[in-house]
Amino acid sequence: MKIAFLCGSCEPGADGVGDYTLSVAQALVARGHICFVIALNDRYVDQPHHSWIESNPECSLPCLRLPASSTWRARAKILVAELERFKPDWISLQYVPYAFNKKGLPWPLFACLRAVRPLAKWHVMAHELWLDPDVSLKNRLLAATQAQVLRWLLIYLNPLLVHTSNSYYTHLFASIGKQSYILPLFSNIPIQPQLAAKPSSPVDWTFVFFGSIHPEWDPKSILEPLERAARKGALSSVSFISIGGAGVHGKALWKKLARTTPPWMQFSQLGFLPSSEISIQLQQADFGITTTPSHLLGKSGSVAAMLAHGLSVIVPRVEKTYGAWHQDLLADDRFLLMDSNFFERLINQRRQGHLTNASDNQLGATTEQFLQALLGCQVTSAT
Repeated sequence: MKIAFLCGSCEPGADGVGDYTLSVAQALVARGHICFVIALNDRYVDQPHHSWIESNPECSLPCLRLPASSTWRARAKILVAELERFKPDWISLQYVPYAFNKKGLPWPLFACLRAVRPLAKWHVMAHELWLDPDVSLKNRLLAATQAQVLRWLLIYLNPLLVHTSNSYYTHLFASIGKQSYILPLFSNIPIQPQLAAKPSSPVDWTFVFFGSIHPEWDPKSILEPLERAARKGALSSVSFISIGGAGVHGKALWKKLARTTPPWMQFSQLGFLPSSEISIQLQQADFGITTTPSHLLGKSGSVAAMLAHGLSVIVPRVEKTYGAWHQDLLADDRFLLMDSNFFERLINQRRQGHLTNASDNQLGATTEQFLQALLGCQVTSAT
């Protein structure tokens, strides 16, 4: 099968959707399929840039990066020529509104894709849909426009298959009249093998954050229960470790907490690390903490990495509890929600250790599910 992937940027480590796209394409190439990744709005190159990405000598992946500084007409002309030459069976649009427009309104994408619509069957993977309208009036107005843009784009492309990463987004897709299916996100942090386990201590706990720390997270939600436990003698020291890009807010918050909390609470910022070192930190931690809202856990790559390494994940931001996605969350023992029974469950989970259903093959499972979905659509469309 020949698949062309369209995304915003392919700058390694700087664009999560770009990294996702390259990982899926490389996994497909390793299975014998032919893939081509095209970044349509890459802010990290000044000229159209061809390259080959090799995970091993037998799995070369061609990649074309089109600069955001070029006109959309110039990019469209190159896109048409490249796809006519490649002759894909499928074109997969990896959609994020802000990947194609700084204001999150990717109107120029319509004109860019006009001439390539008939060239193949279409698939859309929507990593983000539109802003949360409940945050502010400004968000509500922009979200309504973003939702309309996405709705028109789907009508325009008429994809045979639409995927997203979580059930809340399938609910939003239904609200604009489009059926979608979940394609689970995967960890991009391979598990480092044969790592010696951290010496177990009932009173020394380590919590790890991976990625951005959202301003809406209130540290008191976890610090106060831990302080009560310390007064009861249930623990004597706690380490909070931040890995990756914590963001401006996260970096400032970490420094503030290091100054204002008791000495037995330690806050460390490790910043960006090689994936092997991230794996070590995740394996040695007792718990992960995410500042992603509960209804969007499925779209978080850092949550996927924590789960892949067997960590239970604490979810302080429990939001939008009215749908089936929340009931699924309550039934999933990999997640710990902040409620009246939180600390008791925290202790029990700590005693049990890392989860036994950890997986280092999330990418393989997602790739297989993606392939089966495409093959199923081909059979259906042929009949």
